[in-house]
Amino acid sequence: MSRDYRATFVIPLGARRILGDGGWEFFSRNRIPQEIVGALMADLALVESDSYLGMQEFFGEHVKAIVLRDKQGQAETVYFRAYGDRDVHDELLRALSALRNRGAVEVFSPSR
Repeated sequence: MSRDYRATFVIPLGARRILGDGGWEFFSRNRIPQEIVGALMADLALVESDSYLGMQEFFGEHVKAIVLRDKQGQAETVYFRAYGDRDVHDELLRALSALRNRGAVEVFSPSR
């Protein structure tokens, strides 16, 4: 994969966004339902590769995803890196449109 990528995040609806020294940080009391996480990974054809320290890594064709989990194991943020011509932002919007509880999350792409 190329070093150049486009970042996209799935975050709880209304989460506070802060661009800090280490990158984007999101703050919300709400969490991302597991059914949304599972559906997005399936729709984007991503396969789990590793899990450690509250993070789950997934890989697919020209995309990497990291699910950040809280101490209770609930998803706080899903971070996507898209390489090449893959437009993960639009794929995520299409995948979410088919879900009943899609209103629990939003898609955020800093470059858009």
